[in-house]
Amino acid sequence: MDGGFYCLNIPILFLNNFVLKEKKMKEIHRIVVLPADVIQRIAQLTYFNAKGEAYILGAKSLGLDKLAERFAALEARRVEKGYLDNEVETDRRTAYEEMMKYAKMNMSEADYDLFYMAF
Repeated sequence: MDGGFYCLNIPILFLNNFVLKEKKMKEIHRIVVLPADVIQRIAQLTYFNAKGEAYILGAKSLGLDKLAERFAALEARRVEKGYLDNEVETDRRTAYEEMMKYAKMNMSEADYDLFYMAF
């Protein structure tokens, strides 16, 4: 053998591997684009210190229904107590970080920046 067989197959294997990786990335990460009025509403809720409602709207807008329910339950606990205690704040912060991690993976950088700044 003159080595031509291996030289010809290396680019094909590389190309196939690249295509498979890109296909997997597209399956895992979908691009989410939120309308400007949703971003504006989140910013308004945050401005008026209604962060619980802002988090619920943000999660619903991203299609994270279970996370939105979690935020709603945390907001109900906060309202029931009449203040934001440490436990609720910690749980809410953890849920917020999950939401932002999902947003960062599934939004363009510019859209993510707008979403992040709304909170």
